[in-house]
Amino acid sequence: MQGRVQSTTPQKLGLVDKLYEYLVVWEQDLRSKDLRSLTTCLAGVYSRRMCQVLIGPTKRTFAAGDSEAVEQDFQTVLDLFSEFNPIDFDEKRCPLTDPAHPLYSYFSVVQLMKTSTNELIRQHCIVMAARVEQEEEKDKEKERRESEAIEKKIKGEKYLKRQDQQKLQTQAQEYHKMLRDRHRIKKSHDHPTLHVLAHRQDEEAQTYVENFVQFADKKRQPLVIQLYIIAYIYMYMYT
Repeated sequence: MQGRVQSTTPQKLGLVDKLYEYLVVWEQDLRSKDLRSLTTCLAGVYSRRMCQVLIGPTKRTFAAGDSEAVEQDFQTVLDLFSEFNPIDFDEKRCPLTDPAHPLYSYFSVVQLMKTSTNELIRQHCIVMAARVEQEEEKDKEKERRESEAIEKKIKGEKYLKRQDQQKLQTQAQEYHKMLRDRHRIKKSHDHPTLHVLAHRQDEEAQTYVENFVQFADKKRQPLVIQLYIIAYIYMYMYT
C-alpha cells in the first residue's frame, strides 16, 4: 500500500458506496428500532476491521501525509452512519472519545496516526510502565494460588519420593513464573501506540519498535526491569 494510499482507501475502492446501498435497503424494510441496532452493530464490525487494516499484522506502512486521507475516510463513514442513525451517532449524545461509541476504536487509531512520532513514543512508554506495574500486582495473587495448586497436586502423587516432590515443585514454579513474565511483557507491548509506530514510514519509529520488540524474544529472557530502564530513557529524551 506504500505510495498509493490515496487510491486504495475504502471510499476510492467503493466500499463506502456499497455500505450506503445496503443501508438504503435496510431503511426501507426495517423498523427504526431494528435499523438502529443493525447500524450500531455494523459500525462496530467495520471499526474493528479498519483497525486491522490500519495497524494489523501486515507489512502496510503509512507516510506522514497519509493520515489526511485516512481521516477523510473516517469522517465519510461517520457521516454515513449518522445519516441513517442520527441518535446513536450523535456526537453530543455519545462523543467519539466514549468507548461506548460504535466507531471508538477506529477513531482512536485515526487520532494516533495524526500524532507525532515523539509523542507516540512518550505515550507508549507511560502506558507500558503502568501496565507492567498493574500486571505485577495481579500476578502476585495468581502466583500464590498456582503455587498452592501445584503443591497440592504433587503431594497427592504418593509414589513420588519427598526429594522428587521438592524438585518437581521447584521446576513447576519456575516454569509458571517464566510464562507469567513473558505474558506480562507481551501485554505491555500490545497497545495501539506501538502498532501505529510499527506501521509508520519513519526511521525513528521503526528503531523504537525494534528496541522494544526484541525483549519479547524468548531467547533473550526479558526482564521487567529492562523495560523500566528503556522506558525512562525514552521519556527523558523526548520530554
